[in-house]
Amino acid sequence: MDWNRWYSLTSYLRSSLWTVPLIAVAVYAVVKPLTEVMGRWMIREGMLDPKTGFLGLSMIGVRSFVGDIVSADLA
Repeated sequence: MDWNRWYSLTSYLRSSLWTVPLIAVAVYAVVKPLTEVMGRWMIREGMLDPKTGFLGLSMIGVRSFVGDIVSADLA
């Protein structure tokens, strides 16, 4: 591939808006099943309690914690 075609391809990919969401969807498709399998394994082995699995917090506490993280990220 000539340098000018390579340059135009890389320039197009850097300036296009669809590449980041496409990569994010691909990563999501790989990471989500892996984390679900790992979570089921941790519950089966007794390493994780489903009722208090996230830092020992209740569901309301976890939602509040995640909401605080999202608010901090947006600020």
